[in-house]
Amino acid sequence: VDAKRRLAHHLRDDPARRRRAIGLYRDVFDADPEASDVADALERLLRLEGDEYGEARTLAARAEHARNRTDRLRTLTRLATLHVMRRDLREAAHACRRVLDELPAHRECAIRLRRAASRLGDRELLREALATEAQLALPAGDRARTLTALAVELARAGSVEEAISCAEAALSADPSSAEAALLVSRHLEAVEQPRAALGMVRALKEFRQAHRDTLRLATGVR
Repeated sequence: VDAKRRLAHHLRDDPARRRRAIGLYRDVFDADPEASDVADALERLLRLEGDEYGEARTLAARAEHARNRTDRLRTLTRLATLHVMRRDLREAAHACRRVLDELPAHRECAIRLRRAASRLGDRELLREALATEAQLALPAGDRARTLTALAVELARAGSVEEAISCAEAALSADPSSAEAALLVSRHLEAVEQPRAALGMVRALKEFRQAHRDTLRLATGVR
């Protein structure tokens, strides 16, 4: 292994022998995945060769053999970024989910997961992503928009009561959320629990009071 490492170091700066160096580094890396200098050199050469698949494979292996949580999460985040560049959104989502399993407050991966799910048209994954994003420390407006989007997806999936709870939470975060108010109003009759219904009515009342002037202008009522 040491001989292969030395030979790879010798060959790596010669473009004509770069593929040979990559093969040697790969052998050393497979034997010792924790050799960070080898992994770094391998990734750099793979990037120079435009071998994104090989680079992704290397990052995935590094994540599996990371010495600590910080290194693993950093590597998985890089892997997610690479998969997005490769337009492999399913693998990007998988990497993001692995990060969020360990660090739910990772905003970059939460947003990236939501975008990947949306582009994939995967409604179940989108609900998961929105639910994760809604748990982040977001400004009131962003939190309301995320909760409203989640409410819409839940209603689409037939989970009306959960959708209403999300819409009500959106109105609590931002009473000016017209879409959340509309969703609550639309599904008011579907609520079976009286306390939930009362909460929704109260949320609607607050919305209407906060937007009394706007509603008057829209309806022509004086």
